[in-house]
Amino acid sequence: MAEFGVSEFILVVAAVAIGITIFGFTEAYLVPNYSFTNAQQQANSISQSVFVSISPPGISTSGEAFLGYIYSPTYSGNFFIVAFCVNPNELPSLSVVTPSSEPFTIELTNGAKATEATLPRVYDTNGQILSSNVIAYSVPSNQPFEILGNSNSNNVLVVWIIYYSSGYYFRITYTYTG
Repeated sequence: MAEFGVSEFILVVAAVAIGITIFGFTEAYLVPNYSFTNAQQQANSISQSVFVSISPPGISTSGEAFLGYIYSPTYSGNFFIVAFCVNPNELPSLSVVTPSSEPFTIELTNGAKATEATLPRVYDTNGQILSSNVIAYSVPSNQPFEILGNSNSNNVLVVWIIYYSSGYYFRITYTYTG
């Protein structure tokens, strides 16, 4: 009779160990993967209805000034903006060009500087990593903002619009002026 109790105990321990292993796998792999996929789908959805307008350069006390506006009828939160310059020769591959020049600063139209953040990883809407440790500025949707800085007159200003969801940053669209 004692042997029967030991074998049952061993089966219970094995079942618990298998359950803990399955739970650990689910928490370590499936939940983050689902979270990323959900955030990616949200970014794709929002990207379909976002329109960006950037003005030609004007003159300000800190160099050039561009007026920007992000129109988003389906999203009323904040977007992150990354503005940088590229050589015009890079325009054919603009979708994969990453920030390499000194970033521009962003101000809100009330004169306050937009909140600066360093984004650990920025993905495109296909889930590919575009860049890491990018300096960006948080701006509200459906409100104008100013992009301030100095650029070489031969360069093109590129502006990334980044959406944040569930711990992930997605470049949902970009535009350029020059």
